[in-house]
Amino acid sequence: HHLNSLARFNGHLIVSAFGLREGPLWSSARSGYIYDVSVGRVLVNDIYHPHTATAHRGRLYWCESHHGRVVAEDGPVATADGYPRGMAWLAPGILCVGTSQGRKVSKSMGVVGNLSEPGETKGACGLSIVDVFRGQCLGYVDMSHVASEVYDVVLRSGRSRQ
Repeated sequence: HHLNSLARFNGHLIVSAFGLREGPLWSSARSGYIYDVSVGRVLVNDIYHPHTATAHRGRLYWCESHHGRVVAEDGPVATADGYPRGMAWLAPGILCVGTSQGRKVSKSMGVVGNLSEPGETKGACGLSIVDVFRGQCLGYVDMSHVASEVYDVVLRSGRSRQ
């Protein structure tokens, strides 16, 4: 099932997972979900590679990595150039989204697979600052010179010691 995030949502513990693979590669796992562990029920299903389920101001958000987007309960809020799978809230409505290079799976549908799978490289490794209320990218930091994948985005609190 590839469980890949834990979060609190409305006082409950939730988890995101890919669901079962239909073939040898993870790209065949097309029935991902977000599950409420506290009450034992699926909150959202049929997500193509969910990552980083998170709550913000009473709404549930997650990365739908294979479609290259960030999604809220009522639909997509932002698209990404690559395979998004990490995000953190910087301020109310402002999200930092980490993207990895991916593999182009479908030219017509724009589906992006994990970098470990076969196919042509697509997208970039970097961090996007997104206004989720406007669906607008406010800035981008290219990290391709450092790495090809971002697994998560974590904010560090406190002062920098340099």
